[in-house]
Amino acid sequence: TTTTTTQSCSVVCSEAHQVCFEDVCLCEMGYEFENGTCVDENECLRMEICGSVNHTVCMNTDGSFTCECEKGYHTVGTEDLTCVPILSTTSTTTSTTTSTTTTTTTTT
Repeated sequence: TTTTTTQSCSVVCSEAHQVCFEDVCLCEMGYEFENGTCVDENECLRMEICGSVNHTVCMNTDGSFTCECEKGYHTVGTEDLTCVPILSTTSTTTSTTTSTTTTTTTTT
């Protein structure tokens, strides 16, 4: 049998984005303590916050962040952020033609 004890706080945290834990005011997740107040933490400054995926951009939001694809790219799938180029019908045809020409040249 596991017993969980919840400790009440005697301290009132009056600043925005603060929570009381064991009678100490701490910043909520996504915020950091700076000059006596809790300010938004810019998670985008962390290395590879959006993973090591190419063509991703981190967008800082209030208390959080999102990962998006760069302009000209779109996501594929729903599990991981995978960004692939947006290709028009014209560029797909041109790309295929170029590949075929290169393959033919290499074979000869």
